[in-house]
Parts: sequence; C-alpha cells; structure tokens
Amino acid sequence: MNNSESAEVTVKVKEAQYAIGLRGERSAKLNTANIETCVAFAGINSEKGVVFLCHLNSPWCASKLLPLLIADLERLGLSLNDFNLYTSSTVSPWPLSLVASYAACAILPPALGHIGISVNGWQVFLAAFVAWTAYWHSKRIGLSVALWFAKAYKVKRRFLGYKSLAPGAIRSQVCVDANPLVALPPKVRRYCANSGDRRYAPASAPLKAKGSA
Repeated sequence: MNNSESAEVTVKVKEAQYAIGLRGERSAKLNTANIETCVAFAGINSEKGVVFLCHLNSPWCASKLLPLLIADLERLGLSLNDFNLYTSSTVSPWPLSLVASYAACAILPPALGHIGISVNGWQVFLAAFVAWTAYWHSKRIGLSVALWFAKAYKVKRRFLGYKSLAPGAIRSQVCVDANPLVALPPKVRRYCANSGDRRYAPASAPLKAKGSA
C-alpha cells in the first residue's frame, strides 16, 4: 500500500464505465464528468476505506456494469449492502416535462381532429407528462431494476439533487474519495461544458476504468 500523496492519481470514469477506489492506494480518488441527463451512481464505505463510481449513460447501462462491479466487490469481501449509495444527475425533468406536455396538449388534439380522431386535451397532457417523465428517468429506472436483480433493493440511495432546469451548457462533475476516515458524500460540482468533456466520451472497452482497483 502506497500512502504517498505524490503517487496518488484520480481515476477518470468515462461514460458507461465503473471504478473502485481503495484508501491509501493510487486508486483512492475517482471522478466522472460531462453529466447532463446521465446518472452518476456512487458508493462509499468509510469504515473499510472503499468507494466506487459508475457513469450510467443509458437505461440498460446499470445492467451491464453492476454484475462486474458486484463481482469485484465480492473479491474484496463486500457487497452493495455495505455501502452508502448516492445518485446524481444534472438536468431536472420537471420543467421540460411540463413544457413538452403543454405543447402536446396544444398541438395533438387539433391535428388529430382534422383526421376525425377526437381526444381530450387533458388526457393528452397527462399521457405526454407520464411518457416524458418516464423517459427522462429511464436511466434511474434502469438502475433500480439492476439493483433489484442484484438483491440490493432494500438499500437506501440518497439523491444529490439537480443542478440545472434545462439541457444546455451546464454539466456536473462527481468525485468520491476513499481516504477520509469519516463518512462524506460525493462532491458534486456544476460547470459549463468545455472541450475537456471529450475525455469522458463513451469508452468502447473496457467497462472498468483504467486505474481502478
């Protein structure tokens, strides 16, 4: 085990990747960025000095990453139930869901009426609101499904909040650190999108980030 700060690096977790960090090792600090509608999924066990971080960029991403993550944790004698779990995303779905639903309510009934189909505006609004909100939450729903199959559905997850009301230039960076001896939540920082975000573009392979424990 190397305790030298000069030897320490921050493991970069790209989209559709995961990483594990260990206290005192070069992998102790993990970070991911370029999060807009993606979901960062993190776990912290301050007692054992172990953290993990996943960057989920699709509804099925968690189903690909969690079996690998769980297998790695088992080799360390741990399971998801041993961690404080956190999720984070950048853009809130609610303003967009309302705008999209009102637009559908205004456009669809007259358009369908021209071809002889009568629909109620509020029915269209509710259907559009449910569909859009479900779509926006699909990555978190995919995570919940993957956790259910992993039998970790009883573990509470703390959501760290949204950072923006609409998609655009705002992104988030999420960092976890295995070194603190007390339980600290992930650090979430909002920033303006920049050319450095390309470093977090989806990796073709492997699913485990380079430098992970």
